[in-house]
Amino acid sequence: MTEDGQYYIHDKRNKTGVFYTAVILEQGVEILKKYNFKLTILGNHKLNVYLKAIRDLCGIDKPIFSHVARQIRYRFSSDLHQIARVIGVSYDTAIKLLETVEL
Repeated sequence: MTEDGQYYIHDKRNKTGVFYTAVILEQGVEILKKYNFKLTILGNHKLNVYLKAIRDLCGIDKPIFSHVARQIRYRFSSDLHQIARVIGVSYDTAIKLLETVEL
């Protein structure tokens, strides 16, 4: 934590070697505190298993995996309305999912 009360990540991108700084939002800090700031990094296989479970909870008939999820996030800048529209669920369903899913 810094003097301004914020938590930051300071790191270097693996692919380009460019240094970056990112603010960790309050919800992220709570998750980090819950796990003593030690999180397991998921591989693509495990991530895809979680995405499949989320897809099934939402009743989505389309295949979804980590590559698709990344494309949706970057293409629509995490706008939940647009993401819900693309994957074919209502905005209310997307909100309920976010409120109930615990990874």
